[in-house]
Amino acid sequence: VSCVQSWYDEELNRATNKVKRRFILVVEFMVSVGEEIVFVAASEVYPEFHDLSRNVPVRDLNHRRLDPNNNRDDATLIQRLQNRGEFYASVASDNHYLEYYANAFYPIIGGWGNNAMRPLSKGGRVMVDVKRGALEGHIPVRGSADGMSDTVKEAMK
Repeated sequence: VSCVQSWYDEELNRATNKVKRRFILVVEFMVSVGEEIVFVAASEVYPEFHDLSRNVPVRDLNHRRLDPNNNRDDATLIQRLQNRGEFYASVASDNHYLEYYANAFYPIIGGWGNNAMRPLSKGGRVMVDVKRGALEGHIPVRGSADGMSDTVKEAMK
C-alpha cells in the first residue's frame, strides 16, 4: 500500500458556527483480479468525533510516514512488506501449488458452520486457483461496506 495523498481539512458550519474536522487518506495498492494484477486507488475519510467510544479524534490517528533510513524497525517492516508483496504477486494470478505445514489450517468439513476445533496435524500441498475463485465470487477483502473493500469489488467486475 502506498499513500498517494493525505490532508487535513476543516470546514465551518455557518449555521451552528462549529468546525467540522476530518483527515483524508488516499492510498494505492495491488489486487489480483483473476488472471492479472492491477493497481487500484481508494480514499478513506476519518471524521473527528468527540465521542471516543465511536471513533478516534483526528489528532490521535496513528498513521505515520515510514523512515527506513533513520529507523531500523521501519526498515525491517518495509522489507517484510516487500517480501510479502512479491510473494503475493507470484501467486495472485494463474494457478499454483503451494506447500503448507502442519497446524497451518483448520479443516472445514460440511460447510462453514462445522469448523474443526484443532488444525490439520499434517502438511501438504494446496492449489491456488485465482481465476476460479473469482468466477465463484471469492474476493480478496474482509470488509463489506468500506471504501477499500468497495474499490476492490469494483475492480473485480
